[in-house]
Amino acid sequence: MASEIAYRFISADDHIDLRWLPKNLWTERLPSKLRQRGPRVVENEKGSHWTWEGQTFSPHGYYTAAQGSGAMWAIERAGVMRKDELRPTTAALRLSDMDRDGADASIMYGPTDPMVIADPELRQRCYEAYNDWLIDFCAAKPARLIGVPQLSMEDPVAARAELERLATLVARPPQGGAGYVMSTFWRRVRTRQSTTTDGSRFGRSLTNPAYRSGFISLSW
Repeated sequence: MASEIAYRFISADDHIDLRWLPKNLWTERLPSKLRQRGPRVVENEKGSHWTWEGQTFSPHGYYTAAQGSGAMWAIERAGVMRKDELRPTTAALRLSDMDRDGADASIMYGPTDPMVIADPELRQRCYEAYNDWLIDFCAAKPARLIGVPQLSMEDPVAARAELERLATLVARPPQGGAGYVMSTFWRRVRTRQSTTTDGSRFGRSLTNPAYRSGFISLSW
């Protein structure tokens, strides 16, 4: 339980970048009819890259600052970036890095918001697959690995559906910057009292800054 840790230092703005996600995340977790168009890793003349819906996007896995934009990632500066190792998404290695840095917990934000996916169904299923993987990843040490689930920013009904789905999977109350507002909303979601049939109340809440900050901060 989180209460068993006397938190001294929490790294509250960490990220799980697309390059470090397991290459089989979506190929194994998406419905079979969507896997061919969904995110997967392919090899080309420039190395391993993510691709979906017929377009090629960011590199996957190991590459140095010299091979990329010139900006050096923290794990490269620390001398712990190695080929064929997804250090940020290997729980034991991430926890080891947190121990070295003195971080009791890490709040981690995902990469799916900026992922441009045209098909609404595919996009929503990608959110679900990522969130399912995140639950499994954080289960290695839930008091220290605190993942923020991804919700649709453009479809309030889809966001409501995913939030309600997560409420059936995650018993731990959410943490985040909205404090009492988010905790109260989470209780309402878990008891199915927060929405109307068409999701209109949920849609209005997305435009409320207090609630919206809670969604973005939602974590388990």
